[in-house]
Amino acid sequence: RTFSISASKNTIPSISVLSPNGGEVWEIGKTYSITWSGNPTEVRIQIVIDETDDQPYALTKDYLSGDDIKDNKYTFTLNNWWTGDVLVPVKQGKYKIRLVTAVGGPRDSSDNFFSIIK
Repeated sequence: RTFSISASKNTIPSISVLSPNGGEVWEIGKTYSITWSGNPTEVRIQIVIDETDDQPYALTKDYLSGDDIKDNKYTFTLNNWWTGDVLVPVKQGKYKIRLVTAVGGPRDSSDNFFSIIK
């Protein structure tokens, strides 16, 4: 009997916020894109917005997948976000984006705060 062992290229899953990554100013009611780099093994991502007072809001109620996150980008109009199961209006303040992949995969946050204004 003969057998062979071959090495495979194992890629470590990763995700990294590109934009907004700190210092940007976003205006309520306008359209923006959240972008990231990486190769998360899970192709389902939830986008969370963390306020300076640690109050998290979810930009998406459920995990996004498929065409919603095509090309490592999610485009949306900044009007409302989720707090628990309730959709509430966006409010002014300083925030960070946090990308969370399903099932304990990689995650990342903006390096610094960006501002949301009216």
